[in-house]
Amino acid sequence: MASTIKTTLVWNKGAIKSAERDLAAGLINLAEAVAAAEGRKAPVDTSALVGSIRVEKKSENKVEVVAGGTAKGYNVPYAFRRNFENNLHPSTRHFAEHGLEEVVRGGIGQYFRIGGRV
Repeated sequence: MASTIKTTLVWNKGAIKSAERDLAAGLINLAEAVAAAEGRKAPVDTSALVGSIRVEKKSENKVEVVAGGTAKGYNVPYAFRRNFENNLHPSTRHFAEHGLEEVVRGGIGQYFRIGGRV
């Protein structure tokens, strides 16, 4: 008569790959929501700053929300400064942080689907 009971747990490699794809898609969705929120919080004069806010995919598991720059067709060298300093519109300072906070406060789970479930 056996004296032990075993429960064996094994990774399902197919399910892991599927979950990785779902997480990568969710990361893009989350970054796009952050970019949109940053655009709503950013100062608007010529709309160049708001128009420069974009999502850049760096790798399968890394994306960045970028504002400004002078490459890739953008000529907004003042984005960094406007995020921290804006005497004309002080309520728009820290638009990047406030955009991220808005999205996080709303719950990030809605951007991720794992195994077909939200």
